[in-house]
Parts: sequence; C-alpha cells; structure tokens
Amino acid sequence: LSNPCFRIALRTRLDLDIPCQVGLCQHRDAAGTLCGQPLDAKGQHARSCRKGGWLVKKHNSCVDELAVWCEDNHAYTIKEAIIPNANPDHPEARIDLIVQIPGHAPIYIDVTIVSALAQEPMRRGSPTKDGVACELAAQAKQATYPGITVCAFVVEEHGRFGEDAMNFLRNVAPQDPALRSTALNDIYQTISTLVQRWQAEAIIASC
Repeated sequence: LSNPCFRIALRTRLDLDIPCQVGLCQHRDAAGTLCGQPLDAKGQHARSCRKGGWLVKKHNSCVDELAVWCEDNHAYTIKEAIIPNANPDHPEARIDLIVQIPGHAPIYIDVTIVSALAQEPMRRGSPTKDGVACELAAQAKQATYPGITVCAFVVEEHGRFGEDAMNFLRNVAPQDPALRSTALNDIYQTISTLVQRWQAEAIIASC
C-alpha cells in the first residue's frame, strides 16, 4: 500500500472521516461521463461507485491472485470460463474461476466483495452479528447458478472472509503443517490488502 492508501485504509478501519471526501464524485465512465454524486465523509459512495472501473479492478485483482495462489498449491485453474452445458449468451454462463484439485471434482468459484454497511446487511443485523453480509451474498450466488454447485468466494470490505471461501482455501492449502499456515496467511493477507488498496485508490480518484 502507498502511504495515501494506507492512511485511508486505517481511517476506514477506525470508522474515521476521510478528509478528501467532500464535494461531488469525480469518477468517470468509459464515455467520459462524470458521476457527480455527493461524496460522504466515510467514503462509502466512492468505494461502491460503478463509474471509473474501480469495482472491476478490485474484483479482477482478487480473482487473479486467487488463481496464482491455487496454482502455487498444485491446483489447476481456468479463469473466466464458460460453465459446461450453459448458454454462452447468458450472463451467468461465465464463472470467475474453475479450480481442479487433484482427486476432486471441479470447483466453480464466484468471487464477490461486499460491504457489511450496505442497506440489506444492516437491516439483517450486521452491526451486531458477524458475517451477515457474507452469508447473504453466498445465498444470492447459489440462487444465481441453480444448475451447479458454486463456491461463493465472498470477502467483506473490512476483511472478513465468508465460510465458503474459508473452506475452499483450507481444501487447497498444503496438508503439511509446516507449509499450511504460511500458505493460508499469504492468501488472507494478499486478498485483504488488495481490497484495501483498490478501495483507497477509488476514494482518491473520486476527489
């Protein structure tokens, strides 16, 4: 993390205001159209704004690093793959990652990054119950892919991993105790850092 990104990530973690988040959002789409929505002191709009490509960058960087980690741990991966027997014109026909662990059936991975401060998780009790945002996102992913079993690899913006994501990582990680904890710590730290980095970059770009 750069120093500016680290400062923003730390303020976000401590629920402090972010000084640059005043005025209107300066993100632009591919056509150059300005977002123009009001910025809020906590940076929630900037992190979730659909203009500027920041959500895609955050998502794709996590998918890329997860694929590298799986390959490093002797699993075969295919990114942006068409699900077998799916209609290629259907939006849900493409999956983020297919992972083949030796001796196991293919695992279909859909990576998503969510906020525990979003409206629905808050309504369902995320302020007092851990993991609500991850659980809701995982349920939605399963409903999206009714024909196959999907591992919803959900990560909350503040760093929590969903249960499906944790179970998947434990299955891929080396069984040797001398290697296992290091491998798991590496991917936890890498994904968490990527999420913080791209959120901070989005906040900087918004102003």
